[in-house]
Amino acid sequence: MAASAREPEAARIEVFQGILLAAFGLTALPLLAYYALGRFVEGRAILAAAWLLSLAPLGVGLFFGWWWTLDLIACPYGSSECPL
Repeated sequence: MAASAREPEAARIEVFQGILLAAFGLTALPLLAYYALGRFVEGRAILAAAWLLSLAPLGVGLFFGWWWTLDLIACPYGSSECPL
């Protein structure tokens, strides 16, 4: 999905960085964190509390991570008319 928003004038290295950020920072890292949380935290009540407390930081991180990804992919370097 990150590659579909690619601006033709964006540098290849920035597009590559944006795709890596989307693949690892926005999908693999949260998935592994929640897997580790479920695997190593004992007790359903503690697990539920840890999950609920982690939702707000996860949402903020995903929002800014997606914004950064779009900035890398959809805006050419030095562009003054970037829609973001």
